[in-house]
Amino acid sequence: MEKTIYEKMGGTYTQQDDDLLPDVRLPEQENYEIGADSFSRNTIMSSITMSC
Repeated sequence: MEKTIYEKMGGTYTQQDDDLLPDVRLPEQENYEIGADSFSRNTIMSSITMSC
């Protein structure tokens, strides 16, 4: 079986039952910058949950 692009780039998988899940982790740091779209979505979702 040919390697996936993810595997060719050094990615690994963990098997759970019959599924292969990619091992994806964020680099260790305290703060992460998010894009404007994510920020807007988080702001909207926060205001919705606060009003309920």
